[in-house]
Amino acid sequence: MMGRLSGILLLGLAACEPAIDEPAPGAGEEAYSGEELFALACSGCHGADGRGGASGPDLEERTMELTEADVVDIVLFGSGYMDPVRLTEEQALRVAEYVIDSVED
Repeated sequence: MMGRLSGILLLGLAACEPAIDEPAPGAGEEAYSGEELFALACSGCHGADGRGGASGPDLEERTMELTEADVVDIVLFGSGYMDPVRLTEEQALRVAEYVIDSVED
């Protein structure tokens, strides 16, 4: 019984870990940019350019009135049909900055 319970707990803990590992500080490699994180975590649904994809809406239309903080909350906690994305708060902020900046262009 304990073996099964341990397995369930490990799966639960794994689900809490960020899905995208980054180099440790000082490892000589830079952290992923917002654009790179978007490509890895968001483009599958929202398209490579954020203008809509297989299941995600056009972000240009959706983010016109949102702040970076709003986008971070949506990334971390989900919204409507969108599930939360397994990113750290710092990664979510980089994605939000990229999305907001890209929409303004």
